[in-house]
Amino acid sequence: MNNKVNFFTIFLVAIFYITTCYSKAQAQNILDNGDFESSPPTSFGNNIGFSVTPWILGPGNSSNVVRVDGPLGYNYGAAGPQSDASGITNSPRHYLDITDGSNSFYQSFIPRCSGKVNVGGFFSTRANASGKGSIEVRQGNGLTGTIVGQTIPVTLLGGNSQFDAWTPVSTQVTIQANQPYSFIVSMDNNMNFDEGYAIYDFNCPTQPDPNEVDLCCPPLFADEFKDMFSIQGDFQNHTISFTPTLAWRKKMQAYANWRFATNPCFESLSFILTIRKPKAGTLDVFDLANNTALANLWMYFKPNDPNSNLYDGSGLANGTQQFAGTFPSNQWHRIHPSLGFSPSSCSGATDGVCDPWKKGFNYSLQVVQGKRSTNAKIQGKMSEIFKSQNK
Repeated sequence: MNNKVNFFTIFLVAIFYITTCYSKAQAQNILDNGDFESSPPTSFGNNIGFSVTPWILGPGNSSNVVRVDGPLGYNYGAAGPQSDASGITNSPRHYLDITDGSNSFYQSFIPRCSGKVNVGGFFSTRANASGKGSIEVRQGNGLTGTIVGQTIPVTLLGGNSQFDAWTPVSTQVTIQANQPYSFIVSMDNNMNFDEGYAIYDFNCPTQPDPNEVDLCCPPLFADEFKDMFSIQGDFQNHTISFTPTLAWRKKMQAYANWRFATNPCFESLSFILTIRKPKAGTLDVFDLANNTALANLWMYFKPNDPNSNLYDGSGLANGTQQFAGTFPSNQWHRIHPSLGFSPSSCSGATDGVCDPWKKGFNYSLQVVQGKRSTNAKIQGKMSEIFKSQNK
């Protein structure tokens, strides 16, 4: 009997999620700097008046970006949580407080697609006191447009602000493509906010109009990125390969050509893929430590290559390339890219490549309740395996 797995069987589960620029929603976050980690302050504790761009403050009191690093780090006391809402507790993180009063703040966005969008974030208290806040979406830019859906209030009772868990608050609204909207957060003096998001409740293509030029990031779009990976093995061990498409290579070449034109010092754009295991003592927490890297693939683009070729140390790298080694299937792994221009001595060698770490994805392969043997074969694109969990 052929024991090759049908990807669309209900008995097999492939758990797979993409992290674009957001760690909570596990999907494409329309908002920028929802976690207040973009160019954050370097001083622990209160940073009153610190910029929260592109968030815009209303007419109330000023911002206070709080820097903390978990229970074993800086002691912020009862003034607020010892960790932010991300769940990361071993490195500096940040959240927003309003200084000595209340205010509303918002971020405007223009959606690419029409449909339902989930919006929300996380609230916590300060100084062990009760506090109130809310989230809402309004039409247009600013605080005064027509409300879309309804305002979602939140009231948190006083407790132990240093240790109490963050409280998630969310709602779903229906929006129209190419129309401006504003995601608005309001809170009083005793509240904090973190990890704001607005994510599509459906598959909105992440690839922009080809006539648009995004000078911020290389063209690494979540759906297209994961579609270039394939898996082969069973539910005990597997191998992973990467096959760059011509369409993707052309977009990367166009981006690289633009960067080469702006800085002739650059000689190549390196593109590195890394598979990682979780941090020691965890099941699904990842970092960039050297001892968590299991394997990598190194490739690069040359300036103004008319054929948009990828290269590696042996020559052309346009075809399928396999990561060295096999990996345990019933365990979380993370695959992520790294980018940089060479030589590194050139000014701005790492500027304008955003955070490739956030362009990666975590995955695990599992058999549900022993419905199939762990020796059952599995083979194909990761994107197809991902689809199987919904069939």
